[in-house]
Amino acid sequence: MAIRSVSPLFAGRDAELAALLSAYGRAPSVVLVGGEAGAGKTRLVDEFAERVSGEALVLTGGCLEFSSGGLPYAPFTAGLRRLTREIGAAEVSALVPGGSHELGRLLPELGPPPARPDDVTASSHLFEEVLGLLERLAERRPVVLVVEDAHWADRSSRDLLTFLTRNLTRARVLVVVTYRSDDLHRGHPMRPVLAELSRGATVLHLPRLSLAEVTRQLTGILGHEPDPALAERVHARSEGIPLFVEELVRSADGPLPESLRDLLLAGFDALPAATRDVIRLATVNGSHTDHALLAAVTGLGDAGLSDAIRPAVETNVLVTDDTGYAFRHALIRQAIRTDLLPGERTRFHRAFAEALERDPSLGTASELAEHWHHARDEERALDAAWRAAEAAEKAYAYAERLEMLERVLDLWTPAAAERIGADRVAVLDEAAEAARVVGEHDRGLKLVREALSELDGERDPERLALLLFRRSKLRSDRGLAGELDDLERALALATGPSLTRAQVLAQLGGLWGLQSRPDRAQPYLDEALELADRLGAVEVRLNALMSRAGLDNLAGRSDEALRDYREARATAERLGMTWLVLRALVNEIDVLAFSGRLDEAMEVAHQAIELSRRHGRIRTHAVFGQLNLAEAQLAAGRIPDAAKTLDELLELPPEDALHADYLIYRARAALAMGEYDRAGEMLSRAREELESREAYTQEILPLAATLIDWHLIMDDPAGAMRVLERARRTRDLRLSPRFGWEVLTSGLRAALAAGDDEVRRELTDLAAVLPAPGPVSEARRRTFHALLTAAAHQRAPAVRPGEDDTARAVRPGEGDAAQAVWPGGEDAARAVRAGEADAARAVRPGGEDAAQGVRDGGDAAGGVRGDLAGGAPGGVSAEEVVTAWDAAAEAWARAGRPLPRASAVLEAARAAAGHDREGAAERLRAAAELADGTGAEPLVREIAGFARRARIPLDTAAGAEPAERERLGLTEREYEVLRHLADGRTNREIAADLFISAKTVSVHVSNILTKLDVSTRGEAAALAHRLNLFPS
Repeated sequence: MAIRSVSPLFAGRDAELAALLSAYGRAPSVVLVGGEAGAGKTRLVDEFAERVSGEALVLTGGCLEFSSGGLPYAPFTAGLRRLTREIGAAEVSALVPGGSHELGRLLPELGPPPARPDDVTASSHLFEEVLGLLERLAERRPVVLVVEDAHWADRSSRDLLTFLTRNLTRARVLVVVTYRSDDLHRGHPMRPVLAELSRGATVLHLPRLSLAEVTRQLTGILGHEPDPALAERVHARSEGIPLFVEELVRSADGPLPESLRDLLLAGFDALPAATRDVIRLATVNGSHTDHALLAAVTGLGDAGLSDAIRPAVETNVLVTDDTGYAFRHALIRQAIRTDLLPGERTRFHRAFAEALERDPSLGTASELAEHWHHARDEERALDAAWRAAEAAEKAYAYAERLEMLERVLDLWTPAAAERIGADRVAVLDEAAEAARVVGEHDRGLKLVREALSELDGERDPERLALLLFRRSKLRSDRGLAGELDDLERALALATGPSLTRAQVLAQLGGLWGLQSRPDRAQPYLDEALELADRLGAVEVRLNALMSRAGLDNLAGRSDEALRDYREARATAERLGMTWLVLRALVNEIDVLAFSGRLDEAMEVAHQAIELSRRHGRIRTHAVFGQLNLAEAQLAAGRIPDAAKTLDELLELPPEDALHADYLIYRARAALAMGEYDRAGEMLSRAREELESREAYTQEILPLAATLIDWHLIMDDPAGAMRVLERARRTRDLRLSPRFGWEVLTSGLRAALAAGDDEVRRELTDLAAVLPAPGPVSEARRRTFHALLTAAAHQRAPAVRPGEDDTARAVRPGEGDAAQAVWPGGEDAARAVRAGEADAARAVRPGGEDAAQGVRDGGDAAGGVRGDLAGGAPGGVSAEEVVTAWDAAAEAWARAGRPLPRASAVLEAARAAAGHDREGAAERLRAAAELADGTGAEPLVREIAGFARRARIPLDTAAGAEPAERERLGLTEREYEVLRHLADGRTNREIAADLFISAKTVSVHVSNILTKLDVSTRGEAAALAHRLNLFPS
């Protein structure tokens, strides 16, 4: 019996096949199939496709190993081509909502694509059309979309794949992605994409076959069970890789190959000479070659090529699809190609290039550029690379565009500028911008540096200004110093009313906003807005408008900030400027969080993250969105959720300029949960990162506040004081009230713990004049006053968390230690910026807001200065301490922060315990309610510990309440909500009492009605009274 090249028995992959079939039944779903080279990924997918092909439409396309970045949209083009051949171009167009406009970029048969105002808009339309087509197809029957060899996927294909998997949420579409796991090195661009896709997906990794499975595979190949010794020998040599098993058994009658290359070439060497010649030629064209192209290159014609290639297909060296031929495994192609002589490779590439020049419809501009490059025809290679770069831009394939532009530069000659119609500086500039768009900042900086060295700036100052502007943005994205110098120099060069000047002005305004200098930012933004209106530069206008909104936000003018952000967002949405829509969204999150509207902030954060993923901006805007979501979760007391959100960022590493923000946030979550060693390690790394570059005020001050808290928790007031001194030396806290109050409250704890009266007085003087913009800053101001008041009463403030009868110095989970105040946003939006035109007055001592900063009950800071200066310990009464902490707690409630409120309520309980035991008990129970379920375990333990030492029971319904509650099936929180319902309180009133949102109360009420089997709130209250659940 003849030896088969492939076993008809499907060996060793039954579990994986069952998983694929199960996922198909649950569609929409995603399955990732990984395995090393030769593991049988294609065979598995083929088996699955055969099982479902009678019911489902199976669209398969592979990524091509052609250049270092692959070919743009290759798997989707292949699938679309198969679909078009099956149902016709007209039917495909009819299935796409609005007609197949952008799909013509992938398949010319579908018609020319329309012109778009910008690349991102057109890319979005293309993605939406592919999505719409799949959804319409799925209305007819289930669709299976197979993307093979994703380890070779180009940037554009990766972005489209991510978009589809995130948005195919209802259609009956199964997406199957195969990839070679042993090719995914640490820096491979597919790794973060697979991490993103794996959320909610079925992930299959194909292991090597066992001896029993290899024996079964050999049985299928041989047609009978193999000799046990042969099976063991093949298994040992192949190490269970199915492809190698197939190749080894083909040489079973002769000596075994001595190398893998010989093993892979065994089948090839047995082919007729004419067939080998065609295959050798095909190796230089990548893993797949269209029949029409290969026929043109060989000159054999359709029939002649079919005759020549048939033996290779019959022996499974090659496999066929609707358009041409592919090597059964990439390793076979590599082995054959390795045997080519250098002269042969050059000649073969030239043959392909000439065929593509004669008939461009046979391939793509990128293919032509590759072949001329390897054919060593530098002039033609340069021309082709320039055309390929233009084609990549039209297809929004910026990674491929960067590669082609760099090739143009590599091939540059003195005559090149005339040939392509652009000088070398222009090509360098375009390549730098492409590098920035794809996040290759170091490459972009190198390109700009070269352009600057070649440009005669004296003859063309406007162009020099544009290059400096380009470099400033790359430096900012990379987290490097020098951005401000570049922009100021560019502004001095761009003296006329030009677009370049408008861009530089807007960027300068945003940068000074990042440094909390509204007095410097506002003039730039005013001129940028005026010039943008005059020039009709919409993008510049929207960027400047959002930077101005950031100034309003930092000054506490949240309504004005939201108005401008939403105006900018509406305009950007109307014009299809997705990147500006995302910038507006990520900044809206911060405005909402800073003004205490945390539920809204989290809702907008999810919206921003989803939109970012839909448009392929996973490592930029999606990262901002997740950081801002974590901020809101920390502030809302959802510490485990925040930690999870932040840890998910490790799968999509933040860009260099954002990594320190991630570390600060994650350290705050760790502090709140009692993970002090982890927090310290992260804070140390964050400090190293910020010290290595030009950091912004919005980074320096939150880090300083968190470091101070950490040192105090670790019983190191001296270390806390060193951090405070450095922060005060490097930043003027008066210029940044929002972040200044973070440092002031933490710094005061440090000064009190260290017994440093001089620093305490200096901080008190500053607090007396520092404005408190927004509810969060106001809550910190009241906390500062409460700390001073408690210190004046006791003259011995506590340092360690959990100490009993003193004012606590710092506590994990308290607002300034656990609450995130990272000011989310992108570029100018990465910080929340300080005031607008009049904001300079707001941060100057003596300004209107400064005067208001010490209102309410007298001088909030100065009123206790005399007591601390040397008065008797009894100069401030315990009742005054209670009042101060109650005021702080109320302020934190208005800011929507449950954890710092719980801490303030606990301090009020401590102060009341000696003279108002009932009031202390009431406050302790309120603190316990607030801290319960937040994940801030150190704070929960501290509340319980003080209650135990004070002999105050936290459970007011010992015995009876748990039994009744359990009988009714209610949770503790639902039982408490029912207690308030029985008192006739509204959802808003209940929310205020329990320090949760009205929306959360509504959910609890719905659950109560269901569990009590009643229809209305009144019926629930009546039942509670009838059962005498709450006698009081």
